[in-house]
Amino acid sequence: YYLTLFICVRELPRVAAERYPRCPEPTNSNVMIKTFRCMLLILLPCLITCEDKEKCSSGEFDIKGILHLYNTDDVSPGQLLVIIAPNDTVTYRRYYLYLAMDVTYCGDFPFSARETISSLTVLDSKQYDANHFAGDTLNDIIDLPSDNGLGFITLADFIDTEPSARVIFTFSFNTPPAMADTHVFVVNYIQTNGEHYSMTSDPIKLLP
Repeated sequence: YYLTLFICVRELPRVAAERYPRCPEPTNSNVMIKTFRCMLLILLPCLITCEDKEKCSSGEFDIKGILHLYNTDDVSPGQLLVIIAPNDTVTYRRYYLYLAMDVTYCGDFPFSARETISSLTVLDSKQYDANHFAGDTLNDIIDLPSDNGLGFITLADFIDTEPSARVIFTFSFNTPPAMADTHVFVVNYIQTNGEHYSMTSDPIKLLP
């Protein structure tokens, strides 16, 4: 805030000279009115162009968007990520939807989130089972690792905890699809600060 104020004050003479070279000369009869108008004309563009954008502090990371949304195959811990080609086939038990956020890191490791998730939904282009039709959210049948690293939690329950932002999400299904079919998943991610990001997966054929 103070840095922004300093820059704005420093830029006043230049802004006045370039944009408003002729401020009205005050007279004894209307000094206050004309002076106020002149200062308002000078300050207004500076206040707009010198907007202070919130930055993350050292040791934090800032979410900028969604970087990747991959269809992946289950692999053992420590192995490289196996990305499934579009329209390829995999059983639901081996399938993971891998969501990677685009982030800016500030300062030194370790990093903590500075933002909070208000909504995170996974939608399906096809009917998944008898309880989930095309366009429905699948949050109640999607699992992800819990924050403490001990076991899994459904995406619906995860969002209810008002969680902090994450860099990586790995979603898996705890319920089989009703039939073999090709699905396209849409992820909608919203933070409490109003930031909203969305991405669509490549088509993948899931087997029960």
